[in-house]
Amino acid sequence: MEKGTVDRIWKKVFFGCCGAAIVLLVPGLAFQMSTALYLSLGILAAAVFAAGIALAIRGMRCPFCKASVYHQAMRAQEGVPFTCPKCGRKLEVK
Repeated sequence: MEKGTVDRIWKKVFFGCCGAAIVLLVPGLAFQMSTALYLSLGILAAAVFAAGIALAIRGMRCPFCKASVYHQAMRAQEGVPFTCPKCGRKLEVK
């Protein structure tokens, strides 16, 4: 059985969006801001976080059957194989 690879860029996109969401929330915690500005930064942070999740789930797919392997790929370390939940083929994050 052949082994496929899942691109690790989607993992980096997800963690980058998480970091950006945290950076958006820090000014409101560090400085005294108006409630409306802090609320708008919070909404923007939630949107960035949700976009990161959506991009990662969409991007992390099995190259053979196109099923989402987001949960398996996020748990897997680089170079450690895991299996696709739909077709059962071995995959690894590279």
